[in-house]
Amino acid sequence: ILNYVPTIQKLTEELVAHWRPGTERDINRDMTDFMLRLTSTILFGIDDAEMAYRIGHMIDHWVHMNHELGMGAFVANQDIANRYGDLLEFAGLLEAEIKGMISQRKSNPTGNDALSLMISAHDSEGSISDKELIGQAALMFGAAHLTTAHSLAWTLFLLAEHPSVMGELHQELKTKLNGGFPTTEQVDRLQCTERVVKESRRVLPASSYSQRVSAIPTQLGPFALAPGAGIVF
Repeated sequence: ILNYVPTIQKLTEELVAHWRPGTERDINRDMTDFMLRLTSTILFGIDDAEMAYRIGHMIDHWVHMNHELGMGAFVANQDIANRYGDLLEFAGLLEAEIKGMISQRKSNPTGNDALSLMISAHDSEGSISDKELIGQAALMFGAAHLTTAHSLAWTLFLLAEHPSVMGELHQELKTKLNGGFPTTEQVDRLQCTERVVKESRRVLPASSYSQRVSAIPTQLGPFALAPGAGIVF
């Protein structure tokens, strides 16, 4: 993780370099774009930025389509059924792009990005199949990108709603970092920052749904759930 800090600092500084006092920003859009760049770089380590961003945007779209249509596939509605076909078609295009990215990464295997580590496990240990390698790459990106972007956006929103906490946080960053980027040692001393992030994630979680599996026979309203039943809420 520490090897990623210089990359995180570089992309963060590039982000805020465009911010000016007195102007308005779409923070959700900014955080989403920022995490698209960061996730592409850290997870994929692709030197071809255009390829990384293209795949990143495709995975973003793929995740949105899954959220909209995944459960809808079981609804007897022709429009939804047709759109599910579109999802499968788009997934095929995405798979082809990820295959190309993996091929490019194999030609330059040096690196500590997550994709290189998975390729190494695939080639040397044989513990990951071709399909698993593609699936893991897509899922890791989708999970890391949107959830972190949402957490950052909600945190900034809540700070704007609570100026006294914003002031306390600003004072901590000003006195303990002196306007700079935190070192590993300094991160452990940023207690207010840690509280702010944890409280934000508690109040407004990054994901809008979760799932459980019943361990014992359970009555949930009108539903009689057998052990092992899947529950999405």
